Amino acid sequence: MNLNVHLPRGKNLCHMYGVPNSSNVNVRFYLFSKTYQSKKLDDNFEKKCRSFDSSSLPPCEAELYQHLLRVRYVTKFWRNVHLRNPSSLSPLASVWIINDDKYDFVWFAGEKFLSSVADIVIKS
Repeated sequence: MNLNVHLPRGKNLCHMYGVPNSSNVNVRFYLFSKTYQSKKLDDNFEKKCRSFDSSSLPPCEAELYQHLLRVRYVTKFWRNVHLRNPSSLSPLASVWIINDDKYDFVWFAGEKFLSSVADIVIKS
């Protein structure tokens, strides 16, 4: 589904997330490993993350896209609130779903789990 929403590109977005040297939007793994990586490169990941708050990580590209669709809908609605029909966009087309007669977010579209560990490694 492409609704003409363009993601911020590369370095600008990464700079917002505090990683100015990267141009890869998906910097979550880098930020996580920067905090929790082992001192030795060949060690297995065994650190217990009891107080880790994943909400402190930036969204991945798929989540960011869905968020921008919601922002677009709400912005269009409020910019035209004085009109009889403030938005021609449907909430369902703007990444909400109806669940028990209430709107819920669609956080991201696509696979929720990576197919392999190699998918999360950022290639420098």
